[in-house]
Amino acid sequence: MFQKNELKAEIARAGMTYETLAKAIDINPSSLYRKINGQTDFYRYEIVKITEVLHLDDDTMRRIFFAP
Repeated sequence: MFQKNELKAEIARAGMTYETLAKAIDINPSSLYRKINGQTDFYRYEIVKITEVLHLDDDTMRRIFFAP
């Protein structure tokens, strides 16, 4: 299950907005908003890019995107 609040916290810690993160991972800001709010799913390549842009370690990435 996706952990929306943890991702929001990581975005804030990185000093980014949804718009800047969307640009960094090359998707539309409205698409990112829908994904964060659970209306659509993240693609694998988007998770990889978010992990890189936000400098998430593997445990944090798994906790956010793949928590039971």
